[in-house]
Amino acid sequence: MKIQQEFTISVPCEVAWDFFQDLRQIASCIPGGEITGDDGLNTYYGKVVIRIGSFGATFDGEAKLENSADSRSGQLQCKGVDKRGGSRSRMSMSYELFEVDGKTRVAIDADVTLSGAIAQFGRTGLMLETANIIISEFSKNLEQKLRPLAEGEPEMEVRTEISGISLLFRSLSAWIKKMISRNSK
Repeated sequence: MKIQQEFTISVPCEVAWDFFQDLRQIASCIPGGEITGDDGLNTYYGKVVIRIGSFGATFDGEAKLENSADSRSGQLQCKGVDKRGGSRSRMSMSYELFEVDGKTRVAIDADVTLSGAIAQFGRTGLMLETANIIISEFSKNLEQKLRPLAEGEPEMEVRTEISGISLLFRSLSAWIKKMISRNSK
């Protein structure tokens, strides 16, 4: 499943770039994401909790981050296993930060592979809509954390969980709207 997203945060690019150097900070903005350890280099261990209605999965895994200061870009490789449900995931993601009128434009290009029980959601398009909602929440959380830092104030705590029911209804609603717009063409 390919995911391409762009969003803008209202802080200078250098502030955002400094924040993006630490995967622990970034994970604190991802709904359901948590870093549980690292190897001291560029490999991090953690988990991501995903809930879609009554379906839930907790992926334990690892992520490797490589950044390029010259291009203000990075590459993230992740893999995880939901031991309880037997689902597996892999993600290769690249991102790039751009300065635009004193703000930061973030471009994300990800390729996600799912197998096991969670893959059924990927086939219906529901997983793509869920990913879009998670990225939207991530960008809001990122904005909340970075704005005070850019103004020299203490970092704020952000809400990193999305209600499973809320996520299900928002995903289904977006998916149904897409299906209706396709059929009306």
